[in-house]
Amino acid sequence: MAQPTVPEPIADDELYAYTEGLRRDPRGANPPDWRVDWADGPWPVTVYSGGRRTSLSATSAGPLSALHRVLSGSLAISRVRNDPAGGVQATPETPVPHHGPRVQMRRPVPSGGGMYPTEAYVVPAEEDLVHHYCPYRHELVCLGRTGAAALLRRTLGLAEGEPTGHLVVLTTRFWKSFYKYGDFTARLAAVDAGVVLGRILRLAEAEPGPARLRTGFPGAAVAECLGITATEDVREVPWAVLGFGPPAGHRGAAHPASVPAPPRALERSRRIKRSAAFDRLQRACQEPAVPPAPAVGGEPPAPPPLEPVPLAAPRRPALLDPAVLARRASRGARFTGAEVECAALSTVLHTATDALSGLARTGSGPAAHWAAHTRLHCAVHRVSGVAPGWYRYQPEERSLLRTGADADPRCAVTVRKALLAASFNPELAAFTVHISTPLDWRAWRGPVAYREQQLAVGAAMEAITLAAAAERLCGHPVLGFDADLIDRAYRLVDSGHGVQGQICVGAVRADPQWEMGISQR
Repeated sequence: MAQPTVPEPIADDELYAYTEGLRRDPRGANPPDWRVDWADGPWPVTVYSGGRRTSLSATSAGPLSALHRVLSGSLAISRVRNDPAGGVQATPETPVPHHGPRVQMRRPVPSGGGMYPTEAYVVPAEEDLVHHYCPYRHELVCLGRTGAAALLRRTLGLAEGEPTGHLVVLTTRFWKSFYKYGDFTARLAAVDAGVVLGRILRLAEAEPGPARLRTGFPGAAVAECLGITATEDVREVPWAVLGFGPPAGHRGAAHPASVPAPPRALERSRRIKRSAAFDRLQRACQEPAVPPAPAVGGEPPAPPPLEPVPLAAPRRPALLDPAVLARRASRGARFTGAEVECAALSTVLHTATDALSGLARTGSGPAAHWAAHTRLHCAVHRVSGVAPGWYRYQPEERSLLRTGADADPRCAVTVRKALLAASFNPELAAFTVHISTPLDWRAWRGPVAYREQQLAVGAAMEAITLAAAAERLCGHPVLGFDADLIDRAYRLVDSGHGVQGQICVGAVRADPQWEMGISQR
C-alpha cells in the first residue's frame, strides 16, 4: 500500500528571501520601471452606493455605544489638516515631490503614507448581519449578508456557548497602499493592521465584558463569511477577529424579508496593478500556520556584562483620554533637540511592553508567539540622566543595558544616516525606539507567521506613539531605513534577531499648518 505523500511546506526559501528583502532593502522592493499613477489612485475610504446605514455617536444607546467608543478612537476620521502646498508624497523609488490634496483627513492611528488600508467589518451584538464600518461618516453600512456570526463561530472553532459580544473583523484592502508603495505593501499593510489591532484591542479591553482575539485562521474561509471572497489578485483579506463587550444573546437568523438589499462598492481606480511575488505571498497567507517544534528563534545575544542603567519609575498616562487618542501626530514633525525627562523614556518603553504582553495574553497562535518574542531597543540622544548610546530595554528590571562597551554620543547621527528619505530630522529627537523580532519565520510552515510577526511590530508602534502623545511628545514611526546599519549598531548581526521598526520620540516645533479635531454627527 502506497504511503500518503506529505505536502511540501508552503513557506519556502524564496518567500523568506522576499520578506527579508522588504526589511533590508525597501528601495529595491519594486522593479526599476515602477511608477505611481497619482491620478488613478483609490479613494481614501471605501465608498458604497445604497445600503442601510446605522450612525454611531456619543448618544448611541445600548450595544452600539461600545462600538462608537472603540471605532471612534481607532479608525474614525478625527482630524482635518490643511496644507496649502498639498504635502509632499513620494515613494522610496521616486522621491520627486507630488502635490496632493490640500485638505487631508487623519485618523487617531498612524499609517504609512496616510493610506489607512485596514478596514473593519462588524457583526453587532444580538445581530447576525455583516456591516462595513465607514470611517468618514462614522456609521455601519449593512452588507445584506445574514448568518455571519454562526459562520464565524464555526470557522474560528469557537465553542457553541463561548460569549463573543460584538465581532469585529479587521481586513486589508491592499490596493489602497499598493498603488503608491508596490511590493513594500506586503510589509507596510501588515504593520498597519498591527497598529489598528493594538488600538482596537486597547479600547475593547476597557469595555465591560471579556475581549477575545483570534488570528492565524484560514483567511479564505473568514472572507467567505463576510462575503468578500478574495479575487485572484488578492485585493482584500482578513487578518484578525476580535470579540468584545457583554456576551450577546441569541443571534437568530434574520427573516429574509427584513434583510436589506446589499450596497454596491465603488472603485475610483481604472487600473489595478499586480505583482506575482506579492500575490503569491498573500495567497500562501490564507492558510493557517503550523506551530513549530521547538519554538522559533531564540533571544538576541546578551549585551556585555556592564552595569544596567536604572530608569525612573514610569508614569501612568491617560492613554484612553480622547484628547490623547486624537493628538497622535507625525506628519510634518520637526524635532527641536530638547532634552526630555528619564520618566518619559521609561513610560514609553513600559507602555509598549504592556501592549505586547496584552497581545500575547489575549491572542492565540503565532500572534501571541511573536508578541512574546518581540524586543525593544533604544538609541538615547537627549534623555536626562542617561548617557547617549545604544541600549536594550530590560522590562523586568525596568532598566537599560548598553549593547556596546562605550557610550556613543553620535548615535543620533547614525539614526539619521540610516533614514532612506530626508523627510524629517531624527537626529534632534530625544530618543529612538527600535523594535526587533526573531527573523526566520519558516519553522512555522506557513507565511502567515510572517504576517503575524509584523502584527506584533505594529502593536508595539501603536503603544509607543500613543504613550509619546500622552507625554506631550511626538512619535514618528518609520519602516523604510537601513536595517543592516541599525542591526550592527545594536550588535544583532548573526544573532537571529533583527530590527523591524523605528520610532523617533521627542519635542517638536509648532506646526505652521492648521489641524483641527472633528466630531462625528
